[in-house]
Amino acid sequence: MSRFFATGTDSESESSSEEEQVQRQPAAAFTFSDDEEETKRVVRSTKEKRYEELTNLIKQIRNHKKIKDMSSMLSSFEDLTRAYQKALPVIAKEESGVTPRFYVRILAELDDFINEVWEDKDGRKNMNKNNSKSLGSMRQKLRKYIKDFEKELTTFREAPDGDDEDEAEEEDVDSDDSDAKPVKKTVPKLEQEKAAKKPAAGDDGDESDDSMDWGSDSDTSSSEDEEDIYTNIRDRFLKKPEKEEEETKREKKERRDRGKRREEEDDGGVWETVRGGVAIPSEKPKMFAKDAEIDVNLVVRKLSEIMAARGKKRTDRREQIELLHELQNISELHNLGPAINFKIRLAIIAAIFDYTPKVSDAMKPEYWTKLLDRIPDAMDVLLANPDMQVAEEILEEHEQFDQEPYQIRGCVLTVVERLDEEFVKLLKECDPHSNEYVQRLKDEIKVTQIIDKVQTYIEHQNKPAEICRIYLRKIEHLYYKLDGTVLEKREGRMPADTVTSVDVMERLCKYVYAKDNTDRLRTRAILCHIYHHALHDNWFEARDLVLMSHLQETIQHSDPSTQILYNRTMANLGLCAFRHANIKDSHSCLVDLMMTGKVKELLAQGLLPQRQRERSKEQEKIEKQRQMPFHMHINRELLECVYLVSAMLIEIPPMAGKITFI
Repeated sequence: MSRFFATGTDSESESSSEEEQVQRQPAAAFTFSDDEEETKRVVRSTKEKRYEELTNLIKQIRNHKKIKDMSSMLSSFEDLTRAYQKALPVIAKEESGVTPRFYVRILAELDDFINEVWEDKDGRKNMNKNNSKSLGSMRQKLRKYIKDFEKELTTFREAPDGDDEDEAEEEDVDSDDSDAKPVKKTVPKLEQEKAAKKPAAGDDGDESDDSMDWGSDSDTSSSEDEEDIYTNIRDRFLKKPEKEEEETKREKKERRDRGKRREEEDDGGVWETVRGGVAIPSEKPKMFAKDAEIDVNLVVRKLSEIMAARGKKRTDRREQIELLHELQNISELHNLGPAINFKIRLAIIAAIFDYTPKVSDAMKPEYWTKLLDRIPDAMDVLLANPDMQVAEEILEEHEQFDQEPYQIRGCVLTVVERLDEEFVKLLKECDPHSNEYVQRLKDEIKVTQIIDKVQTYIEHQNKPAEICRIYLRKIEHLYYKLDGTVLEKREGRMPADTVTSVDVMERLCKYVYAKDNTDRLRTRAILCHIYHHALHDNWFEARDLVLMSHLQETIQHSDPSTQILYNRTMANLGLCAFRHANIKDSHSCLVDLMMTGKVKELLAQGLLPQRQRERSKEQEKIEKQRQMPFHMHINRELLECVYLVSAMLIEIPPMAGKITFI
């Protein structure tokens, strides 16, 4: 009904016309309040919605990556893959099937991050159970998922600093900051069509038509999505003509250039890519001022300053090693003398040892290699200057670097002992049945050469206590090895004056017996001596040493590692007795070991399962540290066979004597 035929006042006619308009509006219009009707509604395309969802998930993943929350990262990654699957129709339509660069970037970042965390064994050990489990699942799913993006990832890694134009456009569209500079926004196609269909500003039907359009937006976009899923998903996997591919590349390049120009105009310069991680200075800090006069005192003060940061919480261990190397180069360049050179080399060795944060963990192979190179160089400097005194008793105030006799505070014997311990840890860390174990075992030659150099220096200093310690290190690398020249010399195939490992062991052990003031070194030397004799079938010499030492009576008061060495010695002595047909002696040597049923643990060749023996994690950790390297193991099956045969031969005569013949 027209309002010209309406009766009553103007206000009544206006209200009736408003009621008619409200009746013509769809039901969705009633959900908006008066304030919402006044605000202008922004129509967003499907691409913007999908890309915004992807961008938000990428931000979540990067936040989880900063705190290494692997569980949340796994769930966000799964949401990201689902969101990308939903965005595939839009990508196929708008981007001609080309994967957005910002999506390839986050996949590359995730791949690098997961590989870095996986290779960091120390960090994985400190993870809780949930994060550790999520890390394994994340690694497996990511490796499987990125197989479909190998080509895009390869292209991205060749030029990782390129612009993510899709991501940049999203940030421009979504930015609502009033203080920001005006940015040119692209108007969606759907909005342009509505603007063309909208009547002039003076028409009466503006408001009603606007409200009608509001209700149709969601329907239109959803119908377009459904059509895209079924019409464009096939086009994504079809091979495009070369002309279309060239046009697509050209359009991409033009868009990238426009984005760069817009950024330069807005910010007055070119963006600088900032990579994640610890900030690394572009230049190394200068060691000394340009006009400084380099002398011994200045270098010593700088060395003390660097070493003062040792062990502190925020000290960068790698940077400390680099600074010490630079200080060594400066010292050699200015010819400051061998004493300060050796002092700096000792500091470098100590810094490499400190690089491993936990004492119980094995050193990284690259730093182990550096250690094997640095220690011989330091020992060469020391042997070239035999009058140089290096001892822990020398105080820092009494150190003398500029004139002979040089006085240096330090201990080369401690360095060798720590090196030997790290070598054993590295062997335990490797798989004993792999080539890595064999390659690592070859380093024992270098370790023994270093021990020989330290032995030469300490013998020159003539300090009996330290000589006994270095002799014991050499004995422990020698006692379990079979020397073929011993048998040849015994059979007369070698000259009588040939020095064999038995002769070397005899000389080293006798010195320890005579000069050592501690029971531990003497006990270990005796046990190693017995083991070596038994290994070379010197039964009577080995038996006499056991009887004279009375170790059976006092061994229970020794430390666990010495008790393990005693068990190994008695096992080898039992095998030697069996080879000499001394059945009773063989049985008596093996009976205490075999009757327990814990041969593996008593010989430190493995741990019993948790169900057979209850122990805490701390106890298990300590017992693992006591385990022997694989190449030093004794064949347990052979021990069991010898023990059972000896027991059988001992029991048969009494059993045969009880048999009565009819």
